[in-house]
Amino acid sequence: METAAPGIHSLAVLPFRNIGGDTANAYFAEGMSDEITVELTRVPGLVLASRNSVAKYQGMDPTQVGKALNVGGVIDGMVRRAGDRIRLTAQLTDASSGRVLWTDTYEQKVQNVFDVQDSVTKAIVKQLKLKLSGVQLASGIPNPQGTSDLEAYDLYLRGRYLLARRGRHLYQALQLFEAATKKDTTFARAYAGYAMTASVLPQYTSTPTDSIFPIGLKAAQRAIDLDPNLADAHLGLGNMIQYEFKWEEAERHFRRAIAIEPNNAQAHQWLGDMYWISGRASESVPEIRKAVALDPLAGAIRADLAGTLFNVGRLDEAMEQTRRTFEVDSAFPYNTPNLAVIHYLRGAYDSVLTIKTDAYPPWVTIFRMLSYEKLGDRANFALLRDSLATALRRPGEDNDGSRRALYFAAIRNVDSTFFYIDRAITKRGGLIYNAGLPCVFLFNFLHDDPRWDAALKRLRARRCNVA
Repeated sequence: METAAPGIHSLAVLPFRNIGGDTANAYFAEGMSDEITVELTRVPGLVLASRNSVAKYQGMDPTQVGKALNVGGVIDGMVRRAGDRIRLTAQLTDASSGRVLWTDTYEQKVQNVFDVQDSVTKAIVKQLKLKLSGVQLASGIPNPQGTSDLEAYDLYLRGRYLLARRGRHLYQALQLFEAATKKDTTFARAYAGYAMTASVLPQYTSTPTDSIFPIGLKAAQRAIDLDPNLADAHLGLGNMIQYEFKWEEAERHFRRAIAIEPNNAQAHQWLGDMYWISGRASESVPEIRKAVALDPLAGAIRADLAGTLFNVGRLDEAMEQTRRTFEVDSAFPYNTPNLAVIHYLRGAYDSVLTIKTDAYPPWVTIFRMLSYEKLGDRANFALLRDSLATALRRPGEDNDGSRRALYFAAIRNVDSTFFYIDRAITKRGGLIYNAGLPCVFLFNFLHDDPRWDAALKRLRARRCNVA
């Protein structure tokens, strides 16, 4: 069935349904729609709803999806796989009328799973009356390298799924990406997945940067060597080299990723983060806003924007982003600490005290402590101050000094704050990559001390520019 698609320039690609398959096939089905989305982002003039945004709409009526995501068309499909054979059915629906504009079925022995994706993508683009010739996209960027090993591809898809979940899932994601590279030593996407995972592992777990940096960097460079036109390879390498404080080089890789995939929300977010942690706050906010616009249902990106906004004093906007973050991802770990900070900066100290201290220690505890101080409750201030000091001395609680730097800044101990700032820089800790050291408002009282500029020089960063 083929009918022309009139004037559709925005699409949502829903997760393909797994029909009668096992868990591995479920990853395969989800990965098919994921990869089709990535390829379609390369088509000039076509706007794609982000992968995070569409996740909860699988199997829903296309007209409902269109209204929810403000898109003109919806692509969905189903996958059956038995052994090394695959049967994939895809269709394009006009989201305003519910009319099926195109549908087709592909069945073949799987020699290279990307061949199937390429066939589906070309058919969809044809119906949208956009140009895509052969394997050379309209942007002049060739298709990323795939794999002919079906097991390697399954491992890669499972790794990417766990990478998106962050937290302790990252350990398993690393193992899966590594296994994929062993199955196919030329699988660029698997190396890129490994590098991206390694680059965020120290920010979400207790893994020391020094232990993961060399192998993460090696994987990123391998991905680039295999396919210099793979956006994820540039994201992985850009994020890894930030641990060497190579901000300009990281920026080049993030911008290259954006040139390859202009609608890649992760690329815009990580570019914005790089601006932030190197002191370029004025450039960070608009870049992370772009990421939010591309992926409005990603809690991690909205929380990122909220943290950036409150550190530069834009409290109303920060509160709105925090409210939206709770709506789209109520369990995201940074929601509650962001809320505590915003209440504190607004002078709503009683509201800070209603937030549980176990939500994300020690960040929430620090602002509960400071709120008691503002309210004149010295007893509770001292109680939290002493209990937090004890907690931070526990083995493994603060290996890189980041948390103690924030703690001593909160109690205005200048020498100890600088001691642990220096430790965090040496250890390349979370104070740099999670908090963005140059722009953390708790450190504002240090700015007239010559040790502040010395610390920024070590970091190769500038004073925070919030204009």
